[in-house]
Amino acid sequence: MWMRFLGYGLILGCWLAVGGTTFSWQQSAQYAPFSLFFVWLGLWIAVASWLMWEMLPSNIDA
Repeated sequence: MWMRFLGYGLILGCWLAVGGTTFSWQQSAQYAPFSLFFVWLGLWIAVASWLMWEMLPSNIDA
């Protein structure tokens, strides 16, 4: 049970970390497209890694 909360915390933490670093880039207009790309990339990498972790045979509830 605590691993599930840890996983969701990691997803939220990764998303906030990537979003926080790219938020400072949004101050200049030339980095705005890159910041949006990296925010979404970080979110989907975190979600995909959590889904792969859930699909491990040792983590499937019987």
